[in-house]
Amino acid sequence: MDGSPQDKIAIGTITEVHGPVATIACNPLPPLGRALSAIVEQEPYLFEVHQQLQLIRTLTTLQTQNGPFPLIALYHTPDAQESLLKPLLPPFQQRLHAPRPLPYPPLLNLSPEAFFSGLVEQYLFATLHEIAYVSLMAENQRRLRHLDGAVRHLDEQSAVLARRGNSLRQEEIIEEIEVILLGSVN
Repeated sequence: MDGSPQDKIAIGTITEVHGPVATIACNPLPPLGRALSAIVEQEPYLFEVHQQLQLIRTLTTLQTQNGPFPLIALYHTPDAQESLLKPLLPPFQQRLHAPRPLPYPPLLNLSPEAFFSGLVEQYLFATLHEIAYVSLMAENQRRLRHLDGAVRHLDEQSAVLARRGNSLRQEEIIEEIEVILLGSVN
């Protein structure tokens, strides 16, 4: 295989294109982080696989079909010692209790349902990335604390062993001095 287009195996087709984001229907799904290539009108393109998009689309589809349902994320933050719960769905619940509505409604080029569906998709995408990054940072900090504790423990054990070695060496020197003194007396 020399990498020519004839040597490539088709594993999916492009179903949607939204600016720089393309939805590619693949069967089976490629591994996360793997790159997909495509040739469109003799131009090669490289795509990165993002499994999160499939999860977000599935959640959006389920909510559209079945109505709102609660979705809560359980994750760790670097600052908190315990796990945190963050409600993800239904989104924007804090705005329901806003003191007053805005004086002018937003101008939309989409139907409110389509706009809200897209907004929820973007919200979930951003929120899930935030949770993933915060969780990874918390895990990294815990590992660093664990490694710091292990290094401190090794330093303490090294100091104890050095003191023990010095003590044993001192005993050997005392024994040698005693042998020398006893030998000179006899």
